[in-house]
Amino acid sequence: MSQKDLIEGAVSELESRIRYSDTYQPPDKQENKDDNFILLPTYLKEYTQNRMKVFVENAMKAIVMEKDREYMIESAIEGGQVKPTAPIYEYHTIIPVDFKATGVLEKNKRWGDGLQQFLELKHQLAISPLSNVTNFMSNFHFLQRYTKGTGMFGVSGTLGDEPEVEFLRKHYKVSCSIMPTHRHTKKTELPTLQVEGGHDAWIKSICDHVKERTSPNRWGKGQAALVVCEDVKTAEKLQKELIELKVVPNPNKITLYTRSDKDNIEKSNFDAGDVIIATNLGGRGTDVKITKEVNKSGGLFVILTHFPTNMRVEKQIFGRTSRKGNPGMVQMILNYEELLPSYQDQPIEVMRQLRAGYQKTHITEMETEELFEVQMREELFQKFCEQLNIFQGNYNKAEKRDIYTTSDSSNDSGTFDYTQKKLDYRPALSALKESWALWLTLHKKDIDKHKDINELKKDLCVFIQRRAESLLRGESHNFYDFIKQAMDRMYLHTQNKASDYGALSFWQKAEKTDRVYRAVSLYNQANITINLGQEGYMQKAMDLLKESKKMIDVYVSEVSNTTVSCQMSCLSKFEPHNRDDPNFTKQMQTRQSLFKSWINYIDKSIAKLTEFQKNKSNAITKDQAVFSLETDHSPITTDELNVLYDYGLSFVFEVEKKPEFCIDALICFIFGALQVLAGILVCVFTCGTASQFGMGLISEGVSDMISGIEGMIKGAFDWAEWAISKAISIGLSLITSGFSLIKKAAQAVVKVTKGLLSGTKTFASLADDIIRSGKALVSSIRTSATSTASAISKNTLSKSIKTLASSFA
Repeated sequence: MSQKDLIEGAVSELESRIRYSDTYQPPDKQENKDDNFILLPTYLKEYTQNRMKVFVENAMKAIVMEKDREYMIESAIEGGQVKPTAPIYEYHTIIPVDFKATGVLEKNKRWGDGLQQFLELKHQLAISPLSNVTNFMSNFHFLQRYTKGTGMFGVSGTLGDEPEVEFLRKHYKVSCSIMPTHRHTKKTELPTLQVEGGHDAWIKSICDHVKERTSPNRWGKGQAALVVCEDVKTAEKLQKELIELKVVPNPNKITLYTRSDKDNIEKSNFDAGDVIIATNLGGRGTDVKITKEVNKSGGLFVILTHFPTNMRVEKQIFGRTSRKGNPGMVQMILNYEELLPSYQDQPIEVMRQLRAGYQKTHITEMETEELFEVQMREELFQKFCEQLNIFQGNYNKAEKRDIYTTSDSSNDSGTFDYTQKKLDYRPALSALKESWALWLTLHKKDIDKHKDINELKKDLCVFIQRRAESLLRGESHNFYDFIKQAMDRMYLHTQNKASDYGALSFWQKAEKTDRVYRAVSLYNQANITINLGQEGYMQKAMDLLKESKKMIDVYVSEVSNTTVSCQMSCLSKFEPHNRDDPNFTKQMQTRQSLFKSWINYIDKSIAKLTEFQKNKSNAITKDQAVFSLETDHSPITTDELNVLYDYGLSFVFEVEKKPEFCIDALICFIFGALQVLAGILVCVFTCGTASQFGMGLISEGVSDMISGIEGMIKGAFDWAEWAISKAISIGLSLITSGFSLIKKAAQAVVKVTKGLLSGTKTFASLADDIIRSGKALVSSIRTSATSTASAISKNTLSKSIKTLASSFA
């Protein structure tokens, strides 16, 4: 079977098994149940049908792509920039490698059309979401912008052959001049070797030459060697062979340089016998420092193990040696079987001439094909930006404000018109950008075929204008447009539950747009329905929650299908990134766990509503961010919570009894106020003799007033609990007051007795002193009690009453 037949067969089989949500019927409504299908939202139908063949091609491509050559599995976070919160393997992802030119790991690049995801599935990594490009600017057009001003200036020692120089001159309007070196280059190029006999013979030949050049000889202690391999896989194998064959006596003298973010060979000085094994990364401006002994023995010896695709890369690699007037040696040791047939058995001069011809043809094709297509995409993107600017004119400055950052969410200034039909600015802008990305994807074949650009621009304008008009009417065939709108309004609802700010209607629109993927819409409708508390709201909310729980099965089925697909791919014995606990397994387990937690919230809410309905109590929701479903903050869990958030589940809620005005709490407040008044009177009219008891009454009164206010706010008050607390408090107050009186009486008796026994005073004088001091004490206590009572009556009571009044406002 040919590859074409295989692809067409796979496409046909997949298309026969795909069901879309507009025609899907739940299992309990089907006469003949068929579980052997893939369910997709209807709004993805056109996209899926258009890209199905590309998906199959990329799936096959992922199978044959080589790890550590075309891509690597590494941590996505930069070393030292982010502190890991989980085992480092949980941060692993597929990172493309530019192995043919620079050898750099392109951490910010992600392959499109499913290739990234198929590679993740191949190695049981966590599956990342698909994405489309909405903003488009190529490197070519970015650099061309500099030609409109003073132009571009630069210095390079590796421009390449004449076709590449001509390309720069033609497209970037730069003139090139050769500047001679200020020192004579002492570089010796040894004859190129084409090693026959297979891969092992080629590796052995490299090892032999490394040993020959790094070992001591009659003219010195030996050289240091830089071996440049085409990919990481070859570099690691060569390192292993050098150690096993004991080419280098000490393995510590071998340095592997394949990662610019992990290794830095420029900080080291390499001595005789040292070996550096690198990818093309080691040939890009790397300054390899060597000792004087190495220079005396012939300098750094560079071995190039592959034939570069252009002269520029070759010059870069050979430029690592013979720097600053020092001597150096270079040599190519090539695998005969991996060379193009036209290169085999040819001298290096002929190989370079042939390569220059190929490069010229490649540049010509790039100009007529790739650059032409890039130019078309650039013009189409500019046309879309024009339409986007026109669309933005439908929103005033106030409407463009961000709901989440504006300090005024009360709508007093007319920032948000909750009765308007058109989508809010942010969701509408996002929807229009996604429409552009979809249009660009669907017209990829037209661009590849170089269809007339004016026709494409016209088609794009019509498409964007129709889409814009539908958004301004509040219409869309994509239920996620309504979900994004409803999520913004839902945030405002959580701040003020007396109003839904139009969120309920948009959740209903999302539900009606897609009757299958509506679990989130139903759940959020239940939340708002409870808070608005309209007639029959409890039964309606329970019905919504039950239906939401039922529709969660759609997401659970997706998890099952994805898990089965991965298990089937594992039958091919692809190497997982982590055998003990693959990220994919943890991702699926986490996703199932989150769905289970969500269902638990639904079950608890239904149970509470049933209880309140039976007790004829009112209900209200207590919202929590969806990220509270898990306390684990590992990258996989965080990503899965973000997926739920993107689904529209920004909040989960619990149902609580709605606070109501409590008459018992009001009575408690009044009783507390009476206690305060009684305490003030006791302090004033007992001349201080019962001041401690009076202050106790004031303290207890204030406490009861606070309890009353809390009860009125919460809508509940427990007299039994209050009585127990009050009995304990009053008992302690009486006991401490009695001890105080006994203490004062004892002090008076002791004073009188001492006076009489000493004979210094008569009984009458002592009595007079006691009376005089008693008056002063009473006067002091009376003043303190009056000021205290005044402060309590004017401040404490005033503040308490204001708090009570504001709670009912």
